[in-house]
Amino acid sequence: MASSLLTSSGMIPTTGSTVVGRSVLPFQSSLHSLRLTHSYKNPALFISCCSSVSKNAATSSTDLKPAVERWPEYLPNKLPDENYVRVFDTTLRDGEQAPGGSLTPPQKLEIARQLAKLRVDIMEVGFPGSSEEELETVKTIAKTVGNEVDEETGYVPVICAIARSKHRDIEAAWEAVKYAKRPRILIFTSTSDIHMKYKLKKTQEEVIEMAVSSIRFAKSLGFNDIQLGCEDGGRSDKDFLCKILGEAIKADVTVVNVADTVGINMPHEYAELVTYLKANTPGIDDVVFSVHCHNDLGLATANSIAGIRAGARQVEVTINGIGERSGNASLEEVVMALKCRGAYVINGVYTRIDTRQIMATSKMVQEYTGLYVQAHKPIVGANCFVHESGIHQDGILKNRSTYEILSPEDIGIVKSQNSGLVLGKLSGRHAVKDRLKELGYELDDEKLNAVFSLFRDLTKNKKRITDADMKALVTSSDGISLEKSNGANGLKSNGYIPVLQVDEETGYVPVICAIARCKHRDIEATWEALKYAKRPRILVFTSTSDIHMKYKLKKTQEEVIEMAVSSIRFAKSLGFNDIQFGCEDGGRSDKDFLCKIRGEAIKAGVTVVTIGDTVGINMPHEYGELVTYLKANTPGIDDVVVAVHCHNDLGLATANSIAGIRAGARQVEVTINGIGERSGNASLEEVVMALKCRGAYVINGVYTRIDTRQIMATSKMVQEYTGLYVQAHKPIVGANCFVHESGIHQDGILKNRSTYEILSPEDIGIVKSQNSGLVLGKLSGRHAVKDRLKELGYELDDEKLNAVFSLFRDLTKNKKRITDADLKALVTSSDEISLEKLNGANGLKSNGYIPVPQVSSNV
Repeated sequence: MASSLLTSSGMIPTTGSTVVGRSVLPFQSSLHSLRLTHSYKNPALFISCCSSVSKNAATSSTDLKPAVERWPEYLPNKLPDENYVRVFDTTLRDGEQAPGGSLTPPQKLEIARQLAKLRVDIMEVGFPGSSEEELETVKTIAKTVGNEVDEETGYVPVICAIARSKHRDIEAAWEAVKYAKRPRILIFTSTSDIHMKYKLKKTQEEVIEMAVSSIRFAKSLGFNDIQLGCEDGGRSDKDFLCKILGEAIKADVTVVNVADTVGINMPHEYAELVTYLKANTPGIDDVVFSVHCHNDLGLATANSIAGIRAGARQVEVTINGIGERSGNASLEEVVMALKCRGAYVINGVYTRIDTRQIMATSKMVQEYTGLYVQAHKPIVGANCFVHESGIHQDGILKNRSTYEILSPEDIGIVKSQNSGLVLGKLSGRHAVKDRLKELGYELDDEKLNAVFSLFRDLTKNKKRITDADMKALVTSSDGISLEKSNGANGLKSNGYIPVLQVDEETGYVPVICAIARCKHRDIEATWEALKYAKRPRILVFTSTSDIHMKYKLKKTQEEVIEMAVSSIRFAKSLGFNDIQFGCEDGGRSDKDFLCKIRGEAIKAGVTVVTIGDTVGINMPHEYGELVTYLKANTPGIDDVVVAVHCHNDLGLATANSIAGIRAGARQVEVTINGIGERSGNASLEEVVMALKCRGAYVINGVYTRIDTRQIMATSKMVQEYTGLYVQAHKPIVGANCFVHESGIHQDGILKNRSTYEILSPEDIGIVKSQNSGLVLGKLSGRHAVKDRLKELGYELDDEKLNAVFSLFRDLTKNKKRITDADLKALVTSSDEISLEKLNGANGLKSNGYIPVPQVSSNV
């Protein structure tokens, strides 16, 4: 399957190549979740600088955040501190638009209370103009949560409702939120040419007039906190945005936001847009500038941070990143990135989120929406603070900061020192010995060797080794019955995949690479394994950060350089002529030391050097600057290929990879579905499709030769074989990526798919009909219902359609997804329909939603 992802060229050529004036970008797909390099000129700041509880922190993030006992006075259009970033949570509005993620009124109220515990500044709780039920739900939240002032701090959230530029929507919003202590309305209008042409069917002048009229009407009702949102601002003409924002400011809005509605922007591009608007919009300094980013290319978190760096001081997010298609910027990723790095590389910005409530909030939203996150979801995924690799376990046992930049306690998880270690195929002697010691077994070396040998045998067919297994390995005279343990997991011992062969038509054959520490026995084993390949490569790596050299290697910089050079020479002596050199934890390494060690490696004969962010700590701009610095200051760098390798601990791996490519890297290291240690690696499908979508326009024309039509099949295979299934809103390959439930989005899709989709499902191997991505549920509108009924053969007059739509709305109160059979019953039954019968047939109860399977991508 890995072979079929590629077409005409070798996967990893040892030198860069140029085709028709364009830069060819080779890919390295990692099957072991590589941990490599990157740097920073002040390494002391990187030693677990993100954790407010780590004993190794150079300066804790809580010390850096201003100590504020009382919540500052709320002024809608001004901030108490130029570095303070307001958090605008839209889980209950934009998040609920995720197909299959609708909520009952009681669930929305409970989530709103939890968001208040989280201390979000603004919560957007719904769209009152969409239905009477929604209006009443928003009103209830405004009357309760919107009036619950924290006596100790004075905190009370702003309660916001969204409205189109229509008077009836605005009236509904006022009726719903006027009871809150701090009511806000978000009035939005489309501003891109494609939206104005196909959705609104209006000119620029008409759109401006409509927006200004709506703002004035909102003020006349009583709103004094009004936000204007520019839908699809990421594809809009910049000067038109300046004009409409300027007119809105004259009409007295307090906040303006420019949305990357379809998730098309690159971080540098979005930052440039914000910078331009702030420099050229009259009156912009008199309002708060907000960013709102979608995740279609996996860049929403990075784009939000880029906007903040450019001067935005409100960020719009959802819990777990849920939302339409591939979702929105994730609150937990943005907030923890700012907590971790805001003080150092983002001008000292901060939020007042109580991060200890993050995990509880995440779990509540997962349970109520039925949209569960994948194991490697940054910050809140099950694997974020879990380690199985022996190299990583060894580092964690010596010092947790070697591989963790965040503390689990910071997000509300209480863990013991070694509780994040799990035993499996990749675990080493150190971790096994430590776990046996915790279980009460102190073994001599001979006994430990025997047990470890049995442990290795067991891992060949069992993914995770339990404490019961460990006790059996020690106490049983025969060690353990491998057959018994294997059978319990349903695994077979003969499940190897056929070896890749040369493609006769194209000549394609992949480079086959294996990793080795700077140890001769590792390098010898690698040569023995790879020498049969047509294109063998070895990746020799060593740690280069101060914390790794001190705690893991216990070596000086000079000793590390000597060890690396010796290993490279030994690899060449065995027969390797394609040698890649990687510096583990380069993201926290001294830049000049990285230049020095890479220069010596190049002298010794390497063909590729990796600049990696092993612990996922770098910001995209920072990573791009690092690649630029190393390319400018490393002797001989132009004689090798520069590779980037990024981890996803803060949700920035895809953005960092693209930043490195923009800075001149021409090999990118990725994994299918972004799987890997902790929060995983840069995702092949996200990086590839971002380059396919935008590389020709904003990244110097770079491209790859990946056969993207094989992406979905590859993703599904990896999910099945690893057991690591992706979440519904995983960019590119998630079940919801090309699915729409929101009425406003469905209306746009029915008029022109490009209004809300920047990728074609066919590009990744999904065959779909024109409207097959529309699913009917609570948020669907009349247009989508009418269109589906027409496809089913029902042409209804307005009176009949109104009656059916009313019944449809009633049915959605207790059923998440409405089927074709339901629609037929709504039309044809002489009693209109028995809702009890329909609900009962689907196993649903009227007092709460049952989680449903995710919508299939092959609808």
